[in-house]
Amino acid sequence: MRDFPLTIQILITITILGLLVVYVLNGFVAATFVKAQLFTVIDGQRDGHPKNWKVRLQGGEDTTPNDAGYVFLPLYRSGIPGKIRIEFESEDRKPIAEYSWWGPWPVVNAIWPIDKVFDIDPQKKAIVKISDASETVPLLDWPWTSVAQASQEAPRSQKSPLPGGAAPPDSNLNYQIVIDSLTVEKLPGY
Repeated sequence: MRDFPLTIQILITITILGLLVVYVLNGFVAATFVKAQLFTVIDGQRDGHPKNWKVRLQGGEDTTPNDAGYVFLPLYRSGIPGKIRIEFESEDRKPIAEYSWWGPWPVVNAIWPIDKVFDIDPQKKAIVKISDASETVPLLDWPWTSVAQASQEAPRSQKSPLPGGAAPPDSNLNYQIVIDSLTVEKLPGY
């Protein structure tokens, strides 16, 4: 490190110290959060959100999904990545399904919560589909993702009657992204 100029040495030191501070605060003081949305699936189709289910994270705290199927659970002492387990139980405390994944990732999940969507078939007692609600880290979005998101709109015949075009919580509207052409222009400064 002695071969680098003093300004580069200082910049590297400040970066390492900053990451270390975030890591220590996230791992030992603050919690990382898991945000999940639950859908029940009957005969291969989404059938709304579970009512009165218990969702438990790491065998600890549990919560009940709200009307839109969302749960928000804290994950304490999350400085070192490990296996995270989420369990789903019916209102009479019978297990429905569980899922495990590796995480949380230091620094990234200190800033952005873990965000998952679960499609669960209560009759089969199985998770049909799991997806990340946020496919990318917000700072790393590519310019064309906003174009694709902007064109994700329902046909006029399927528009919602609610104010602002919001979809009802239990709607089964199907959305399709159609991009006829894509133009990538030179970004300013490059």
